[in-house]
Amino acid sequence: MLVGTLQALWIIGWYRPDVIFNKSGPPGLPVGAAAWFLGIPMVLHEPDSTPGLGTRVMGRWATVIATGFPIQLYPLYLQKKLVHTGTPVQPV
Repeated sequence: MLVGTLQALWIIGWYRPDVIFNKSGPPGLPVGAAAWFLGIPMVLHEPDSTPGLGTRVMGRWATVIATGFPIQLYPLYLQKKLVHTGTPVQPV
């Protein structure tokens, strides 16, 4: 986690993006921590009906959390940041 966060700090510091889109899984935790440390807004996408570890941790740092299911299914402490967007799928 520490090495990943340091690497993310280096890469994000180099590119200086306006916003970070994070898929909210455990591999995204170092990126989320680096974005929070550098003050870069972060958008999470949670496609599952229950938030995983990544969303529960990074939800505190995120500006917006896009969800795949209706907002009422998620815990109350996250609901002020939630936006129901659905899960993008490729047309058949």
